[in-house]
Amino acid sequence: MGMRGPQRNPNSVRGRREIAKKQKLAVIGKVGKGKISPAVEQIGQLPTCPKWLSKPVAEKWTSLVTDMAAAGVPLQQLDSRSIAVAAGYEADLDALESYETEDADIRLQSIRLKNATRKELLAALIAIGGTPVARLRARIAPEEKKKPNDDPWGSL
Repeated sequence: MGMRGPQRNPNSVRGRREIAKKQKLAVIGKVGKGKISPAVEQIGQLPTCPKWLSKPVAEKWTSLVTDMAAAGVPLQQLDSRSIAVAAGYEADLDALESYETEDADIRLQSIRLKNATRKELLAALIAIGGTPVARLRARIAPEEKKKPNDDPWGSL
């Protein structure tokens, strides 16, 4: 259960509506004056969540797709499999982080497994453009920051 009740199934009608709303809200911040960001144009073309994913992995998949669309990463339906791999690693890492034990040997094995999973998650994120360096290599322009006005009296 979530903090405010049960979590939605991301593949249900209501879940898909909420995902679409989150994606639109994430992209609205990217729209400037008279300009339409490439992410706005791709909202209708976002990949669909694979049916074979478990519920925790499907939730991670949805959040990854939403974040990637907001970052302006071009997404196609074919990308859903590679995003599913990254979401699986993220769900596994989440499960490992919540695992606690008193046995020192098991705790040491858990730490080693977490480190290996982190490395694999990072490699998967780099492959799908989920890191700033990967987006720069793919020549996806970062969001432009507003330059501060040097003359505070010039706007009067």
